[in-house]
Amino acid sequence: MTSDRLGRILSQGALGDDPAGVGGRLCRACVKELEVVGAALAVVVAGENRGTLGASDDWTAAVEELQFTLGEGPGLDAATSGHAVLEPWLAGSERWPQFGQEAASAGVGAVFAVPLAIGAARFGALDLYRDRPGPLGDGAFVDAVAVAAVATVMVANALSQVPPSPELGLVDILAERRIVVDQATGMVAVQLGVSLEEALVALRARSYTDGHPVGVVAAGVVARRIRFDR
Repeated sequence: MTSDRLGRILSQGALGDDPAGVGGRLCRACVKELEVVGAALAVVVAGENRGTLGASDDWTAAVEELQFTLGEGPGLDAATSGHAVLEPWLAGSERWPQFGQEAASAGVGAVFAVPLAIGAARFGALDLYRDRPGPLGDGAFVDAVAVAAVATVMVANALSQVPPSPELGLVDILAERRIVVDQATGMVAVQLGVSLEEALVALRARSYTDGHPVGVVAAGVVARRIRFDR
């Protein structure tokens, strides 16, 4: 049976004429209804973070970027394991040494990640943030799982569009960001004489050190404003 709260989330998420903005609307609806201060939809395919399809606000988007930059976090764990990750006291957790410290410093008190999965196929996670420690209520968690199920279908449909549907626009958002990062990784690999995996680590490290999103640093590399030297 669909709860009234879940019904409100799904109806609010569906509002608007822009299909590409449905992820953000769904996340903002989660914030209004689930007693959290931030929500985001992260796409993780084959263990690789492909970016965010939507976030409730800029603060949440920045916290999500930490997971992409650092290569660790609740959304990645939930997407990889296929199980929900619930951390009601982030500052006291040692699960993610770098992400935990950075996110807590940014004001995250608790974080909850629900996987986007259909059977063995995994597509990412619905990440929910609170600015104070404390558990997510049972009812809120049940509704979050239901929202994640709807988001899973949305993401799976988006990723299955070959070529991408011009009306959908979601794949284009992910592809544009990923292409820039992939190009930059290849350039860094050549500059440093290392493997692509090591180059991506170097790119993420530079992003973390400079305090800029990975996408921004990658764009600088592609534009030849940023160079990595041995």
